[in-house]
Amino acid sequence: MLTILLLGTVSQPVAFATGLSLKLDPLLTAIMATLGAILGVLVILNFSERIIKWKWLDEKHYCEESKEGSSRICRIWHRYGVAGLGLLAPLLVGASFGTVIGIVLGAKKSILLFWMIIGIVIWCAISAFGINLGIAGIRGLWH
Repeated sequence: MLTILLLGTVSQPVAFATGLSLKLDPLLTAIMATLGAILGVLVILNFSERIIKWKWLDEKHYCEESKEGSSRICRIWHRYGVAGLGLLAPLLVGASFGTVIGIVLGAKKSILLFWMIIGIVIWCAISAFGINLGIAGIRGLWH
């Protein structure tokens, strides 16, 4: 289960698929993958001050309200904000990397944590359901 937890910090679907391939309990696997993803977000938020102080980030100001957000990411950020990032990042780039993106774009930690947890739980539930459904379908073909 520790393996699933650690894999969850990087990728929930990979953690869940690994747990099922090891014939672990699907519900426990989904819970551990979800907790791992949340743990990854918490670790990154803990180091957020260091992330912002990196030299290549310190000199730039991404997507400030006062600037014209001409880049695509800034237009998307201003339109959908932290909620959009939190709901889509676990699926598209992973919760950990999505958290880094949120930090760089200037999201408040507490709001970012809230929306990332919501997105993680939603996508883990969808992944668990989809993978279980696929496995049941494959088993049905063999019997």
